[in-house]
Amino acid sequence: MDYHLEAILGILAFVFFAIIIWRRSNTLTTEKLAPQVPGAWPIIGHLHQLSGIDKNVPFAHTLAALADKYGPIFTLRMGMYPYLIINNWEGAKDCLTTHDKDFAARPTSMAGQSIGYKYARFTYSNFGLYYNHVRKLALTQVLSSTKLEKMRHIRVVELENSIKDLYSLTQVANKNNEVINITQWFHQLTLNTIVKTICGKRYNNIEKDEEAKRFRKAFKGIMYVVGQIVLYDVVPFPLFKYVDFQGHIKLMNNIYKDLDSILQGWLEDHMKKKDLNNDDDEDAIDAMLKATYVDEFKAYGYSQATVIKSTILSLILDGSDTTAVHMIWIMSLLLNNPHAMKQAQEEIDTKVGKSRWVGESDVKNLVYLQAIVKETSRLYPPVPLLLPHEAVQDCKVAGYDIPKGTRTYINAWKIHRDPKIWSESEKFMPERFLTSKSSVDARGQHFEFIPFGSGRRSCPGINFATLVTHLTFARLLQGFAFSTSSNTPIDMTEGVGITLPKVNQVEILVTPRLSSNFYVF
Repeated sequence: MDYHLEAILGILAFVFFAIIIWRRSNTLTTEKLAPQVPGAWPIIGHLHQLSGIDKNVPFAHTLAALADKYGPIFTLRMGMYPYLIINNWEGAKDCLTTHDKDFAARPTSMAGQSIGYKYARFTYSNFGLYYNHVRKLALTQVLSSTKLEKMRHIRVVELENSIKDLYSLTQVANKNNEVINITQWFHQLTLNTIVKTICGKRYNNIEKDEEAKRFRKAFKGIMYVVGQIVLYDVVPFPLFKYVDFQGHIKLMNNIYKDLDSILQGWLEDHMKKKDLNNDDDEDAIDAMLKATYVDEFKAYGYSQATVIKSTILSLILDGSDTTAVHMIWIMSLLLNNPHAMKQAQEEIDTKVGKSRWVGESDVKNLVYLQAIVKETSRLYPPVPLLLPHEAVQDCKVAGYDIPKGTRTYINAWKIHRDPKIWSESEKFMPERFLTSKSSVDARGQHFEFIPFGSGRRSCPGINFATLVTHLTFARLLQGFAFSTSSNTPIDMTEGVGITLPKVNQVEILVTPRLSSNFYVF
């Protein structure tokens, strides 16, 4: 993390040392608190230590290293707030089942204030009537099984268009002995799929289309800045809100303005439609406009437009960027493990054949492909640290007393690599999900594997992401052979941010496996 705050933090510690009542553990108490990492200072807590870590190391890795030293459950003080860091499945299960409601709140944050539409985005809103209302709106109008089936043709058509584009790229690249940037291809596919689902439009080239470029820039900024510690969030002195030493608040406000202008334009275009009852070309905005009325959210302090725009933003971020990141990791792992790629292709050839394309109904029979997707989610969860929770009342987790107001990070990245749970935990072994872990799935019921979270705050887009990922890779592996130039391994360096991006893009050789008529849709 890049704070550049050492001097400021030192001054704060000096100025406020005499006026802080420091550390509950120093007072007489019968409570059993989780162990705290030593070295915290008044006001700033452990920020002086965190500011000195390598800014290129994902925060989940840093917390995992601390867990190796201080145990799987410990506390850090980030500024004036205690953070409970959970790195084992037992603690995660306690938080997300027994005490799910106790930890259903979200901490206040500048991200929730700006790109969260003043907490209208259900990602940032606290658990309660409003959260339930808006989450239900997203589920019933976009993400339910019924709606996903109704919009299945969008996913299929966008995938077919992308495969056709990829085939065209191979004809040029192979003739000129060039590599193809598959990272860009994944981003194009996922952005077009979710944007088509949301507002009925697509981008022919996300590298050239101005609106698509604005989205990509905003996504990159969001995924970076939300993964940083914003000084005002942890030391809430007014000075730090208006004197933005880090530049994070300015970045979030600029992102909000740019994205809101796009989403407002989409909403206005849909509100001008004469016939919202035409189900044939209904998209998500149409559905939400039909399902809500103008003053429905007035009691919560939000307009209908704000609720729809904030919900759209959550759906686009969760449905596009995180899915693309996940698929890039899948491809990278397959390229570095060609035996797994070959086995997946043989499974597809045997169970589907080469006389037709794989369909969504075929995926249930492609058990090795499903295992590849799960194993990738284990090693490289799209969101390595589940979004922070906050305790709304005193409770007990894994035998420790947790005071009200404690903020919590659950380190999925660390849990997924626990050698006590996963044999050869650092190794890519899809076979584990066919044998010892065959009953484990990603739907939040098995706490050693929680790529989508669990409980009240779990990701509502799991069905969408799963459908898109499985069908995309089934058709890619059926239709193409992939390899690296000179058979060099793919660099697997992980980037920083709220998600887990690859640092380097993936550029590879791609060769069609089927006759040319298959790529004409």
